[in-house]
Amino acid sequence: MASALARLTSKALAAYWKATGKLLFLVAQNNYPVYLHKWPTGKSTRKLLENFPVKYIQQVYTLGMSPNNIDAILASNIEDRTRQLCLRDEDQWFERKAIEVSPKMLARTLIAFANAEGGTAIVGVKDRNIQDLGRYTKKINELRLAPSAQFCSPPIDCEVKEVATILQDGGSKFVLAFLVTPSGQVHYGTDDSCYLRRGDRSLRLSSEEIRRLEYDRGARQFEAETVRDLTIDDLPQKNIAPFLEATGATRGKKHLLRSRSLCDKDGHINNAAFLLFADSPLAFLPGAYVRVCRFQGNERLTGESQNIVFDQRTELPIPQAIDQVVKWIEQVIPRRRALGQDGKFADMPVIPRGAWLEGLVNAVIHRAYDLMGDGIRVEIFDNRIEISNPGSFRDRKLAAKAPLEIARYAINPRIARTCCDLGYAQELGEGIKRIFAQMDEAGLSDPEYRQEPMHVVLTLRYQPRLADVGTGLSRSATAVLSALQALGGSGGTGDIAQFALLTRPTTRAALKDLKDLGLVSWQGKSVRDPRATWHLN
Repeated sequence: MASALARLTSKALAAYWKATGKLLFLVAQNNYPVYLHKWPTGKSTRKLLENFPVKYIQQVYTLGMSPNNIDAILASNIEDRTRQLCLRDEDQWFERKAIEVSPKMLARTLIAFANAEGGTAIVGVKDRNIQDLGRYTKKINELRLAPSAQFCSPPIDCEVKEVATILQDGGSKFVLAFLVTPSGQVHYGTDDSCYLRRGDRSLRLSSEEIRRLEYDRGARQFEAETVRDLTIDDLPQKNIAPFLEATGATRGKKHLLRSRSLCDKDGHINNAAFLLFADSPLAFLPGAYVRVCRFQGNERLTGESQNIVFDQRTELPIPQAIDQVVKWIEQVIPRRRALGQDGKFADMPVIPRGAWLEGLVNAVIHRAYDLMGDGIRVEIFDNRIEISNPGSFRDRKLAAKAPLEIARYAINPRIARTCCDLGYAQELGEGIKRIFAQMDEAGLSDPEYRQEPMHVVLTLRYQPRLADVGTGLSRSATAVLSALQALGGSGGTGDIAQFALLTRPTTRAALKDLKDLGLVSWQGKSVRDPRATWHLN
């Protein structure tokens, strides 16, 4: 087992962490790992780690450290706690400060944490050694004010704790821990400077970056900003007519658009109205398009192996764009022969229409239209649909672990309400629940959400629910099936074995059983092909 752990790859570790959201970290002593917390098998034993290479320690720390992992360190025994606070590398959620730091400089770090994903600042560690804070009473009282309105606007939600540690001579002392929670607001320093945590640095943001952050926090809404020199008279009547009809408005388009906050009292339209009703929104907003691509197979290939068989992009206003994209998807989506509700066999889409349509509408409603570089992408493969949407979840911690608990509000409320009026959306904030319900009803695996640097990606897989197919499978086959799912639906025999913590012969036997059941397939040029991979069907 130790040798199996020694062969773990960063890919396998990352896949497990991303797929499960479970804590996965090593506690190190004298540069050697002695404890593995919450391994996939649920086992925690020192013997498993006897031969685990030191070079993997940092990799595991990087992948497994979560904003809350500092709680485990602070709750550990005083010796381990002291060692970790001194030796642990600074990262997205952790920073050390010497007691000499000024309240203003400390506030910058706290602001950066609050504007990002939260974090912990430890004061009282210098050159990776605990300082004796006993004679710094006045300074400590000053530093306690760092999260307050005196240094931060608005004040930061921050718990300040005295954490017991030990000195090199064995004396018992303490450090100050500033535990910052992620904020739904944008925080500034006393000089109107704004900071954001990126990796192990607290970076001062430019005016454009602050604007982007304000959009993310809902402090500003791009859709509400006025489009210069354009009024409702610049919007074609043919595009507004369906809106007038759907709402039953009788007092004209200006009154309707004004009542929906799509124009001001003088008739000047905002970005939302332009996106909804202008003939060509790309004239001012070049990223306001939806691209539909169909790939042959389950992978995205390039060059001579390029496998794209359909590629279209719509440049229409939002309502017409949705209609156009729906037609394209229905034209190219993979189908299967199945029994319909009318009792007759017919070609059915492998992914239920309600699921991908809801995902498409959600992407349109929640797109960050101020991001100009890319549009919404709908990529269709033989075994899945991926909908990529520029922007980010406001609550990133829930995005992958608990998407059903994501806050129920629209990033673009004006666009969302208009889409509801036109019948493209139903109750606001219920879209994700309906996607899950549609996939569950079809007996398919749950939708998958992941946050990439500039995109939110929804994946709908043509893949049976593990709970439905796992009955009667051996323990090793179930482990292999779960590993494949966590690895994104495909992987080599070695990666699967490492992730499932199984030997290669056991993994190969389980894969053969799953293949016989039609649950997985093998792709390769020959039996000895080193690039051969297994895929979930």
